[in-house]
Amino acid sequence: MANLRNYSVVHRSQTGTFKHLISDSYSTKWVLKLNRPGSLTLELPSAFCSSGIPGYDIADFDEDDQLCLYRTVGTSAPALVGEAPFHLSKIEGGRKEDGKRILSIEAQTPLGFLERRINPYDADDGNSDYDSNTQPADDLAKTIVRNNYLAGAGSYVLDPDAIRNLSTYFQVAANAGAIVPAPPYTGSAENAGILSEIQKIADYAAQKGLP
Repeated sequence: MANLRNYSVVHRSQTGTFKHLISDSYSTKWVLKLNRPGSLTLELPSAFCSSGIPGYDIADFDEDDQLCLYRTVGTSAPALVGEAPFHLSKIEGGRKEDGKRILSIEAQTPLGFLERRINPYDADDGNSDYDSNTQPADDLAKTIVRNNYLAGAGSYVLDPDAIRNLSTYFQVAANAGAIVPAPPYTGSAENAGILSEIQKIADYAAQKGLP
């Protein structure tokens, strides 16, 4: 006998405060990717449906709100799909072909935060130039994130630029002290996307047989 799988979505604020249990979506789809931001899309009944059914308003949601997708198989405890919340990135109202008013939501896994930013340092800056790098690949990737998201993060306008300091919400684990690839990774992250640069470092480490 096959086990029935049930899914539910918990809507929380950016910092994890519960807002809604979403169990009445018209459509729920998600895609999980390795080393790339996964995505979640929802179609929800609009609060402005002519039938007067309960629904949702755009004002119910805020930028980067968490959408946690849970899966239950049989009588097992709910498990978080993807091991992390999706974060709201786009929301709009509309109408389906059958006339139903809906809210369309798009959300991304946390890797989407890394995809948003560009490393603003020029080629002669130590935050971009890795010709003399001696760090393990894992530590170098974390260094790039710290330089662009935590205290001291700079921008094209200021260095440091307090607007880019997200240390209240964004944490980076301590360096692992892993093995340094031989030879170490070198290159330039001048004006490079943060996630794409980390992917280059990960690919280089993989070529050297290191995780």
